[in-house]
Amino acid sequence: MTSALKVLVDGADKSEITVTDRGLNYGDGLFETIAVFFGIPELLQEHLQRLQRGCEQLKISFNEWNVLQSEIEQLCSTVSGSERAVIKVIVTRGSGGRGYLATDDCEPRRIVMLLPWPERPETPAKLRFCTTPLGCNPALAGVKHLNRLEQIMARAEWADEFDEGLMLNIQGYVVEGTLSNLFIVKDGLLITPDLNRCGVEGVMRQHILKLAATIGIESKCSLLSQEEIIEADELFITNSLLGIRPVGLLESKGFETGPVTHQLMARVQDERA
Repeated sequence: MTSALKVLVDGADKSEITVTDRGLNYGDGLFETIAVFFGIPELLQEHLQRLQRGCEQLKISFNEWNVLQSEIEQLCSTVSGSERAVIKVIVTRGSGGRGYLATDDCEPRRIVMLLPWPERPETPAKLRFCTTPLGCNPALAGVKHLNRLEQIMARAEWADEFDEGLMLNIQGYVVEGTLSNLFIVKDGLLITPDLNRCGVEGVMRQHILKLAATIGIESKCSLLSQEEIIEADELFITNSLLGIRPVGLLESKGFETGPVTHQLMARVQDERA
């Protein structure tokens, strides 16, 4: 099931937007995907903070933060008992201007969707390297904007034989998955790719780095080659819905779920219980 359970557009109970919206025409906007457990949106403030940073970076003058949070909580309150769900938030620049230059009267548009929880296998993930590269643009690095064509092209490279694909930048360094961030463990050190030039700075990625610090696991962000990934002791991927999913296979090499991954997974599972 993929249809929305509930949609609010600028607070109204509807599922349509005008065809002049700049998010539709130019990908001029941002989005967040938030896990909901027991009617509570996980890491909500962290998602809103990233959304705010993105608006500042794209110069979208959105300021309805209290209203947006209230709408998210309103939809979450309809999730019953232990049911899991997903909140997707989209903020666009709104309508205004037929070209790339937005007019001064653009009113940002907010869309909040309550979606069913996606059912995914809980077995270790099977990964491959993608051939579609990520372009480097420091001005957009870290931002979860609506332009996802690189990920769409990369995801079209395989059917169902793999669970996720790892994307490289044009210099050949591994950056992220099509829908996830990547972590490796080498000699007890937790490493995640540097995102200063491209890639999405995931909320769960940041949460894992903070968790690691609290339990004494040393971590760093670094440029990582394909060879370094393949030679790692442990691999796992993260996003807001997956939490942590260990990697069992990358291309033809198998991996075991190691002690660092187990320790971090236990922490995340405890938080979600």
